[in-house]
Amino acid sequence: MLTQVKTTHEIFHQPQRMQVPLFQRRYVWNETEQWSPLLDDLILVSEQILSDREPNPHFLGAIVLQQQMHEIDGLPTRIVIDGQQRLTTLQILIHALLNCTREMGLEDISLRLQDLVYNPKHYAKNLSDQIKLTPTNQDRMAFQKVLNGESAETDMEKISNNIYAAHAFFEYGFKAWIQTGSESQANSYSSEERAASIASAVSYFLNMVVIDLNIDDDAQLIFETLNARGTPLSPSDLIKNAIFQKLAAEEDPSFLYEKYWRVLESPFWEVEIASGRLLYPRLSLFINQWLISKLQKEITYRRLFSEFKSYLTVSDSSAEDFLRDINDNAKIYEKLHLRALDPSADLSSVELFVYRLNNLESDVFKPILIWLLDPSREAIPTQQIDKFISSLESWMVRRVATKSNTKNYNKFVIEILKKLEKQPRSQAGDFLENFLAEQTSYLNHWPSDKEVLQVLSTYPLGWRITRARLRVILEALEDSLRGWSGSKPSHEQRMRRYSSTVEHIMPKAWEKNWPAVKDEFARKYRDNTIQTLGNFTLASRRLNSKMSNGPWEEKKKALSDAQLTSLALNKDVFSESEWNESKIEERTARLLTEFVKYWAVPNEKLPKNFVSPSQDKNTLTEAEFRVGERWTSAEESALSEEWEQGLSIPDISGLHQRRAGGIMARLKTLGLLSEDATQEDAEKFQQSKRTDL
Repeated sequence: MLTQVKTTHEIFHQPQRMQVPLFQRRYVWNETEQWSPLLDDLILVSEQILSDREPNPHFLGAIVLQQQMHEIDGLPTRIVIDGQQRLTTLQILIHALLNCTREMGLEDISLRLQDLVYNPKHYAKNLSDQIKLTPTNQDRMAFQKVLNGESAETDMEKISNNIYAAHAFFEYGFKAWIQTGSESQANSYSSEERAASIASAVSYFLNMVVIDLNIDDDAQLIFETLNARGTPLSPSDLIKNAIFQKLAAEEDPSFLYEKYWRVLESPFWEVEIASGRLLYPRLSLFINQWLISKLQKEITYRRLFSEFKSYLTVSDSSAEDFLRDINDNAKIYEKLHLRALDPSADLSSVELFVYRLNNLESDVFKPILIWLLDPSREAIPTQQIDKFISSLESWMVRRVATKSNTKNYNKFVIEILKKLEKQPRSQAGDFLENFLAEQTSYLNHWPSDKEVLQVLSTYPLGWRITRARLRVILEALEDSLRGWSGSKPSHEQRMRRYSSTVEHIMPKAWEKNWPAVKDEFARKYRDNTIQTLGNFTLASRRLNSKMSNGPWEEKKKALSDAQLTSLALNKDVFSESEWNESKIEERTARLLTEFVKYWAVPNEKLPKNFVSPSQDKNTLTEAEFRVGERWTSAEESALSEEWEQGLSIPDISGLHQRRAGGIMARLKTLGLLSEDATQEDAEKFQQSKRTDL
């Protein structure tokens, strides 16, 4: 290994070929973060040269190259292990400056710049030998077009590749400065002098650390080390690099790249997807889910690459087997997700499950879905797949709707995968239904019909779940009312997805246009009832505030006008002459009948220590009166366990997504805190408990 600091001229002036491997990521530098600061620095160095001051070289970072075997009379060849973004940018900006100096007729300067981009003709045995840098496969065509003075064939091609934009940016920037200079030096120097100075700045005052590896040095280890300490690549980039490095040691990987990996570099896979509070490339998330389905162990995003590398090392499968497996599962995954995005498609049970899974923000279950459909495993009968999906969706939606605790889901998914691995795949649906039905812990029990009916009759869903989740529930209830929960639907199609917004029937801001209430207790009760299931419906467009908050007759007409088609959900609403708490409670009961029919459960097992909340509005507890919301039995069980474990009030508040005051009130109701205890008292009590534990 040889490490030196070199200028652009020293890096590029010798005849050579630098090849960016196909498994490197495409060119991603942009104007804001890289091009503009680099151009500004080059102009600053150029002005220092013009004014006879000692120029301050611009340091551009490090690159790692590895020597390759080549023919005796062939061009010296190096593989770009790291730094392809810098090298590609330099080649683009040098060529852009070359174009400028050619147009100005500055032959000496243009010839010197030309030698930094092109190899002399007598060294080039073929077209690929003519240029000194060969980018990765995704960028190769665009790079060659730019160097040949050609334009992108379509706007989409131009937009999807930064190389065109980079060349246009630098060419425009160089021309503007060469012609006019900066404000302080506008008339001090000629355009020829400015061109010569910026050519010198590019050639001799851009420095990089060049790490030259020998043929037998471990390039993969160095690549991982450098990327761990710099701006990190995504796990999928590192995984691609590891697989193709292994393949490169055995054979030419180009064919396998085209066959298995190229399709994974489409916009579908490159888009960033929200997972929790952060955004991740979809491909990395998929590989994470795929690997969990294979290993049946928890794998965090941060540890994805290291876990994959270990799996690749110890597995008996070849690198090509890994590529084939990832590709086969990815094709199924992509097809399901694209179908799920079609608002009017007649979806299969699996495709509909993916749609709901995405909108319920429950990616944690996707490793199970991948396991279920994995083409490398024994095929599962369609009837068992449908039963599997039906059971998992019912379990999941019932828990979402009743706001059951979700903190154990990662571990529970692994438990399910391990259990499934030991069962005949031909009975996967039967097993999952029985397994979920046997759960009794509040952390993973399957809410029964009785629990759903008791909890959701008064539970303020509007305060507790997102609009996307509520929309999924309402769409499914519409499907159920159309007969899609049975074998013979009464309507020709399901509810059109993505086409509706969730609307309150009685508005949240009811005070101005709706009947008054007699006291504070009744106001709290109405506010809670407004957020229950029976007061929500779907509209094809969001109503403006005047219509949304208007009196009942106006609101009823506005909702009727805002329907694309007649909704079964609303038939019982538009016939009502008034809309009040009693009407909401009646409609809630009707919708819950559809809920438990659509998302069926095989038995009536209740979780341990389940206590039904009161159905009598006059027996609201003081705690519920103060915070205007109900607690489910599962939440109360979870709260009790969390309190015994010594969790702080802020931590518990975060887990339940409830205000600290509501947590304190419920603890007092359960007898876990004295009535006169303050939050400070509670924190001291929990601190002493944690010390004892």
